[in-house]
Amino acid sequence: MTTSLWRIVGVLLLSAVPLLSGCQPIQAPAERAASTADIVRGQYGEWDMALVPSSAVAYDDAEELASYVNAKALVSSEWLAANLDNPLVRILDVRRPIGAANFAMAHIPQAQYVDLWIDLMQRDPNIPMMDLIVPERFAELMGRLGVTHHTTVIVYDAGEGSSAATLWWALRRYGHQDVRILNGGLVKWLLEGRATTSRVPTFEPTTYIVHERPSLLATLADVKQAMADANVFIVDARPLSYFSGESAHTFTSRVGHIPGALTLPASWQMNPEQKTILPAEQLAATLGVMGISPEQRGITYCGNGHLAAFDAFLLYLMGFENVAVYDSSWMEYGVMPDLPTELGCEQGIGL
Repeated sequence: MTTSLWRIVGVLLLSAVPLLSGCQPIQAPAERAASTADIVRGQYGEWDMALVPSSAVAYDDAEELASYVNAKALVSSEWLAANLDNPLVRILDVRRPIGAANFAMAHIPQAQYVDLWIDLMQRDPNIPMMDLIVPERFAELMGRLGVTHHTTVIVYDAGEGSSAATLWWALRRYGHQDVRILNGGLVKWLLEGRATTSRVPTFEPTTYIVHERPSLLATLADVKQAMADANVFIVDARPLSYFSGESAHTFTSRVGHIPGALTLPASWQMNPEQKTILPAEQLAATLGVMGISPEQRGITYCGNGHLAAFDAFLLYLMGFENVAVYDSSWMEYGVMPDLPTELGCEQGIGL
């Protein structure tokens, strides 16, 4: 048996223990002390450059990155370092929660800042959701950043993945073809001792044309239909305690998950040290336990759409191309008293 096959068998055996206990924490990370990346990043995402190791700890494995089905959606720090001055590349920093201040201190050379809440979210005081901005505003944003449809867009965040994935999904939602996430984000970039700058580049504005892809956005009506359709799977990207009903969101007292949903906690699908995506064979083992396939239609959701975008990215990496993000997520579903919910984990194991 090959090494890869042994690793897959090991993952499945580890998964079997929580299955038998009635709950399904797929790929749950082991208990550990704070990682180097956590310490360097700080409580609010700020960077203490004195804590950044002086020696590089490169982790990129070209063969491993190539093993994803849609490998081009993920870019290595090595590739980005070699393409910083490529005129066909635009680098977008989408850190939060105090990303603008951190960006002003230090960012990847040639990067421009996109504020997740101000630039990407449609804020309406009359509704609880903070959904993606309308096409006209998105076109204006991309034009200001000097992006065209011939541009390779690289997005990154402080390592949690969900902010970068939200912009990745937004670009695909509005028709951009070549958008990639930096594997490991700024965490891995700094841990490798790569250069940062406080200089903000300027690019010639463009006229960006939006080509909407409605299939990448799920509405409440789509979710209701999916609940009655065995050919459509629903994935909950929230931490397991929210899925099971042990924890509640601040904006609603309703707990649990959408009936029939499967749990795939977004934060568990990353290497805890360098914030890189788990290897393809490990993700494949998880998806196999969940019992879903790329031929199916999928919908991801979370609290407000950002973790859902990250799970949609993971699924896309693994060849699931017919997946939509329920942008309004639990901020809409969870405040409607007449909609059904489920508690516990037994029905979330994909069996």
